[in-house]
Amino acid sequence: MNKRIKEIRKHFRLTQEEFGKRIGASRDSVATYENGRVTPPEPTIRLIVREFHIDYGWLKDGVGKMFASEDDEVLASLDDIMAGENEKAKKLLRAMARFTDAQWAAFDEIISALENGQEA
Repeated sequence: MNKRIKEIRKHFRLTQEEFGKRIGASRDSVATYENGRVTPPEPTIRLIVREFHIDYGWLKDGVGKMFASEDDEVLASLDDIMAGENEKAKKLLRAMARFTDAQWAAFDEIISALENGQEA
């Protein structure tokens, strides 16, 4: 993973300090990740993935392409919501996961009305 972290940093033409600021780490921490002395903790890996739109499998295991697809980013966001403390957001996602086709059609009408500034 250390070489892939360095590859990300170089791709974005960032110094270790600049890269570290983007992920909430010190320059020294970035250096230890890049030279392989330390493996970044999972929260740091997830920050790199989210901040730079990197594919998680590529960063962790070198599998696939460097950059994540939009679907991968959405799935990561959903994971973050479900792991978080916003119970209303979790409740909404659980309900949406069980929508029928008719409920999706009704939901689409609500979204369209909101986009057009109408009452739903």
